[in-house]
Amino acid sequence: MNIQNSKNTQTNYSPNILIIFYDLKEPLLKAINDYNASIIYDLKIMKSITIKIPENKKIEDAIEFFQKVEGVNGVNRDSKMQLF
Repeated sequence: MNIQNSKNTQTNYSPNILIIFYDLKEPLLKAINDYNASIIYDLKIMKSITIKIPENKKIEDAIEFFQKVEGVNGVNRDSKMQLF
């Protein structure tokens, strides 16, 4: 079996999509509204919401903002990973 070296793995991040994991949903929904973001997916079984942030806002600022919301466990960039 031939396993590719991890140096060949390439990750491309979406410039305006975040995946947010939560324990408390209501504070997160309010924060999404306050930030003028839009919900793309609401994966209730995984307690996660995928959002699109406004074009005029930086992804780094959005990550910092949503990490501070009560009940949020994690904020991740949406990514595409090329394995080979």
